[in-house]
Amino acid sequence: MNTMSRKAIEEFGYHLWNHGFQPLPDVDDDGRLVGVRMWRPHAGHVEFLALRAPGVASAGRVAAEFSYHDPFVFGPVVDFRHGHALNALAWLLTSDEVSR
Repeated sequence: MNTMSRKAIEEFGYHLWNHGFQPLPDVDDDGRLVGVRMWRPHAGHVEFLALRAPGVASAGRVAAEFSYHDPFVFGPVVDFRHGHALNALAWLLTSDEVSR
């Protein structure tokens, strides 16, 4: 996230941690680290934030429906945004309403 100042990155990380997001590395098919995915369970859905190097992110909410018998089937995506990482996080934190 080299397009953000050090202070902005520290504040961003604090907000993620403070609001319960957990990190997972995001690796491409060749085993290279390409970003990080942040997630947290939230009232019937899972919120996620996929961060990429230039400071962009995809954010969304997926219905919390999952079965280990069918691990590649999830509930529907109920909300989705893409843009600058700070804006994507702000959207998740300020928009509690889920459109269905």
